[in-house]
Amino acid sequence: KPIWGVWWDWEPRLTAALVLWFTYLGYHLVRAYAGERHRAARFGAVVGIVGFVDVPITALATTLWRTIHPPAMIFKGDVDSAMVQALVVSIAAFSILYLALMVSRVALGRAQEDVEAIKGQLAEE
Repeated sequence: KPIWGVWWDWEPRLTAALVLWFTYLGYHLVRAYAGERHRAARFGAVVGIVGFVDVPITALATTLWRTIHPPAMIFKGDVDSAMVQALVVSIAAFSILYLALMVSRVALGRAQEDVEAIKGQLAEE
């Protein structure tokens, strides 16, 4: 409120980000409460695909609609080279972090499947 003068404005970028946030929340709710694992995964994938449609809308909202939100400066070339360099380093660092976390999560998922398979074999005996 101190910056824009209002608590909420139906500005396109804010609204698109809010829709994206609700989609993210809905994805986690679907995955948690959809029932069996394969069904939850399928419904979660549908919600994720629908939510992904909102990503470019959020990113391009300031370019497509002129409102109180300032346009992106990075595409105009008005940005200092040190800021661009910091952006590239940040993107690289977060990409490496994402890949490390993804590899860890996949390994954890496979270990969990192995434990469930062993439990199933022990239950049969």
